[in-house]
Amino acid sequence: MSLQELDEIVSNLENNPNFVPFIEEARIKMANSKLPFEEALHKKIEANFKTASEADFEQFLNEKSQSLKEKLSNPEIFAVFQRLKNC
Repeated sequence: MSLQELDEIVSNLENNPNFVPFIEEARIKMANSKLPFEEALHKKIEANFKTASEADFEQFLNEKSQSLKEKLSNPEIFAVFQRLKNC
């Protein structure tokens, strides 16, 4: 059986109302079987992340706002922002 023939069969089954419950059941089973792997991955990488302190977050925001101020001081970039604003 070719891939094209398989696609045709599956397409026909998807459009058949008698097969909708089977398709939904298969989707649920696939989603449920994938969930433990996702949870394990999340637990594995969770140790690599930590909550940023408020001071670190404020410093990040300050640096980014300074960067934006510097960019806006360039007349060409400021003109682009003005054009975008007026669109």
